[in-house]
Formats: sequence, structure tokens, C-alpha cells
Amino acid sequence: MKKAVKRILLSIIILAAGYFAMSLPFHLFSELTPGQMRALWIFEFVAYFLIVGICLSAAESKSRAPTKTQHKKQRTRTSRA
Repeated sequence: MKKAVKRILLSIIILAAGYFAMSLPFHLFSELTPGQMRALWIFEFVAYFLIVGICLSAAESKSRAPTKTQHKKQRTRTSRA
């Protein structure tokens, strides 16, 4: 139950952040020059790739980390030898 609530809240936060990030340039069309809009687009593009890269590297390192049972098995093997 606790995981479900956490996942729902995380999904709502991600949707709100995504909506804000995608709607920001549309709200600024009338206020920014074309050069400023291009700079904003490049910044968003780089930020998205950084966030995706950080998430993927965190998931990769988490999948490579030994679990507690694997760590215990390795400790018992080295202690027996």
C-alpha cells in the first residue's frame, strides 16, 4: 500500500514537471526574441539529456550492485577459505 501511494505521488509530480517544462516555451513565445527562444530550446534539450543520463546511470549502478544475499554468500565463501 505504501509503495502504491509513493508511486502515485511520484507520477503526479513527474506529470506536473513535464507539463511545466513542455508548456514553458509556448507561454514565452510573445515575450522572447527568436535568439532567446533558440537558447531556451537548447537549454531544455541539454537538461533533458542530463536528467535521462543521470537516471540511466543510477539504474545501471543499482543493477550492478550486489544484493545483500549475494554479499553474504561472498563473505561466507571468503571466511571458509
